[in-house]
Amino acid sequence: MKYILAILCILLLNGACKQNKQNLIITNNGITRYRIIYSANASDSLKEAINAFKNSLKLMTEVELSSFADIVGTSDEEILIGKSNRLNKYENSIPYKELGSTGYFTKTADKKWIITGNTTTAIFNALYDIINRLGSLKLTEGMTQYSSRKNLAILSDPGTKIIPSFNFRQTLNPQSSNAEYRNWNKINVDNEKDWGTWGYSLERILAAPSYFKTHPEYYAQIGNDRSPNQINFSDTSSEIALRKNLDVWSMAKGRALYWSISPYPNHIVSEDAKTLNTIKETGSAAGAPLKVANAVALLNKEKIYSVWLDGPYRKACTTFSLEPNVMLVLDTKDTDHGVSLGEGNANETFRKDLSDWKKITSNIAVYLHLTNEENYLMPFPNLHALQKTLHYLHDQGVEKVILGGDSGSGTSFSDLKFYVASNLAYNVNENVDSLIWKYCDFSYGKAASSMNGYIQALERSIQSSKSKLAYNAEPSSAYRSWLTPAIINQLYTYFNNIITLTQNDSELREKIEKERLGLIYTQLEVAKCMGTKTFGYFMNVGALRSQLVKADQPTGQAKKEIELATQKAQWRSIQGMKDLLGQFATSCETIGIKTIDSKGTTPQQFKDLTLKFLDQSVEMHLGFKKGELTFNTSPDPEFADGDPSVLEDGLYGIEESPKTNWLALKGGEGEVTWDYGKDTTISSLSVRFLQSLAARAWIPTSATCLVSNDGKSFTEVKKSAISSSNASSLIVSQNFNFGKKSIRFIKLKTSSKATCPADHPLSGDPAVVLLDEFVVK
Repeated sequence: MKYILAILCILLLNGACKQNKQNLIITNNGITRYRIIYSANASDSLKEAINAFKNSLKLMTEVELSSFADIVGTSDEEILIGKSNRLNKYENSIPYKELGSTGYFTKTADKKWIITGNTTTAIFNALYDIINRLGSLKLTEGMTQYSSRKNLAILSDPGTKIIPSFNFRQTLNPQSSNAEYRNWNKINVDNEKDWGTWGYSLERILAAPSYFKTHPEYYAQIGNDRSPNQINFSDTSSEIALRKNLDVWSMAKGRALYWSISPYPNHIVSEDAKTLNTIKETGSAAGAPLKVANAVALLNKEKIYSVWLDGPYRKACTTFSLEPNVMLVLDTKDTDHGVSLGEGNANETFRKDLSDWKKITSNIAVYLHLTNEENYLMPFPNLHALQKTLHYLHDQGVEKVILGGDSGSGTSFSDLKFYVASNLAYNVNENVDSLIWKYCDFSYGKAASSMNGYIQALERSIQSSKSKLAYNAEPSSAYRSWLTPAIINQLYTYFNNIITLTQNDSELREKIEKERLGLIYTQLEVAKCMGTKTFGYFMNVGALRSQLVKADQPTGQAKKEIELATQKAQWRSIQGMKDLLGQFATSCETIGIKTIDSKGTTPQQFKDLTLKFLDQSVEMHLGFKKGELTFNTSPDPEFADGDPSVLEDGLYGIEESPKTNWLALKGGEGEVTWDYGKDTTISSLSVRFLQSLAARAWIPTSATCLVSNDGKSFTEVKKSAISSSNASSLIVSQNFNFGKKSIRFIKLKTSSKATCPADHPLSGDPAVVLLDEFVVK
């Protein structure tokens, strides 16, 4: 594909139009001399687009243009749409060969406005593209905005060639089921009609609940066992069952062009001998599923078979030949969505995978994630990075993009994301800030400036932080980088005047409140990580009273009583935060936000879990907010943003929230050392470990405690062997008694799994050890 070589120049004049040699005056104060001409052989779909074009112009200019087939007589002022007998004079100036099947061409000559291309699809997209450029937008299925242009002039155009940046443009949002929405936003793939099976399809085609008990041979072999969580693509019987089931699916969706034959959405790879030989032969876990796709594609050459590739499956084969009707879909789940795919260390693996696959095939689609797909309400500022990513993919010769994300009622700026992304997929050179402003202007009216400011502030925050933006990020992974309490407070200022602006518009107020709830959710989650620090859920009431004593300067008996009450710190949860939590849950229910994450957590369940954390008492141990913690490797930033202070904040994490108040040591051999700063009498150390398989955390196989006075020579106190468990979630406590020794340093060593095991959905990814408080007494 080539870049768009020039941008369509349209001059929109709202004042009086003066006739001149440069401009074509299409409408002037409710009057037009122009009419639309098309071929007498035009297809029904082209006539449909012409009618939509006419209707849009009428709604913008209050003028209805007539349209005729080219069998009518000629006139001076005409809009020539598509190939017709009117173009004979201009044929030599139209670069049909360069336009291919998707590009279009515009030109003004002799009072004629020419809009043409090689295919109906190209011209169809051209008409909607021009409507967009005239300032009219369709932001959602039910919201179309027409600009008011009573006086419309088209700037003299010697010839402009428009070629879409990508020839396959698909968005995975509910709006895309509406044909009119797709047309307006130049989305050329229909999720319902064009696809027979979709995504990581074998999770549904050969679903384990239906087949595992009766046909375990269909499924991946891990050691001597079978895993119900992945297919064995090397098993002949599973391939036969797949083909039969595809035949059944095709009875319902036989017209569909695209059919997915893809692994379950995890990293599990069968360890049977045949699969291992295929991996050795092809150089990738993708070899086995691609062999199956090739075999099916050979039997059905009129259809296109896609294979979704993620994790070990995305690694390119070194030697392989793909059938022309097999399409690869490279998933970007593991990448940093805060920067371009062409930048950053976190995206290097994807770049290598793409480069290697291009040596084998050009039939590649890239699946991009537009929203947070696990924590729906959390802001996901990726629009500037998205444009750079699309530029990178275009430069790499990628012609197909699939734009995915969650579109639930609580998802942060879902409609905005899909509107901007679909327009950038058609033209990567669109001004992303202009697209954001258009959306805000038409969606938020009086509050447009505030909402645009909020969106741009989020974008600046992630860009300046240089932090990774994961597709499943949690506020707990960002509260020391781009979502610090200070930044959250600044973001709130954009909503300060919203109540006044929306005083008489309840619909707009609710729309804005939905986005504000995302910020409140973020604050509530960050407060768990902050714990007993400023902006956390807990406050030292004793210290506050002490300050009041100094301020009020009481005397006599009153002073003695207050000083006695403040001698010991008194930590309590902050009522104002509890109130905010309650308001959040109530507002979600009122607005219609039923779930806030991919686990299906309801707002009320979120409230209850947070209250479970708040109802604990602060542990006032010797190490509480004292000493210095060091590690043999940096804690994993996905958990509590790698903040060591969660080990000495006096709070225990809760089992249901492994990423907020638990610290993650690297799997394998981990070490944490606590330095009190001076020798002191210490009796014991106690720690808790959390096993959370979904969070790739296992309890260690052993934990060893050592002590020292100089930080160099350590004496082992005790080594505990810890029994393994298959529980998906489990807390285990370990206590180490010293017998009142004079100690300065305490070291804790853990031995555990280094990586997620072969039967785990994240097989091969780094494993962690989670602990929540270093309790020293």
